[in-house]
Amino acid sequence: MSGDAIINDTATIEAACAGDKMALDRLLAAVRPQVIGVIRRYIRSDADVDDVLQETMVRIYRRIDTFRGDGSFAGWASCIGRNCSLMHLRREKRRPEFGAEFTPHGVDDRTPYDKVSGRQLVEQAWEAVQDLGDWCLLHGAPEETATT
Repeated sequence: MSGDAIINDTATIEAACAGDKMALDRLLAAVRPQVIGVIRRYIRSDADVDDVLQETMVRIYRRIDTFRGDGSFAGWASCIGRNCSLMHLRREKRRPEFGAEFTPHGVDDRTPYDKVSGRQLVEQAWEAVQDLGDWCLLHGAPEETATT
């Protein structure tokens, strides 16, 4: 039986919903290309597509008993793939980037030594600003002292 025939075969779908693991395996294999197509509409990275596909297949496997048959099995599986893709995108949006540090001009590729040196410069500049602020409180703004 071809993939499309398996996806539309009511007996296979009913058997999978009733707990027949072989029928479910055949359904998952048949619907996989369509689900990948749906996921690729949302996810660009091949590695992330694989992760979302796995999550989708596990979700279908665990929730097959909730398939009511109101629509097609392929449509139901595609909807799960879409939802898993959207959840993945939401998680990625909240997750901070690790490894690369981003600057307004792209990736910060400085060495760790340069980063530490830069951090020390910022700390020294901040201390100088604080010292200047303390000096201004005691003596007035620098332009005021230059005229007196």
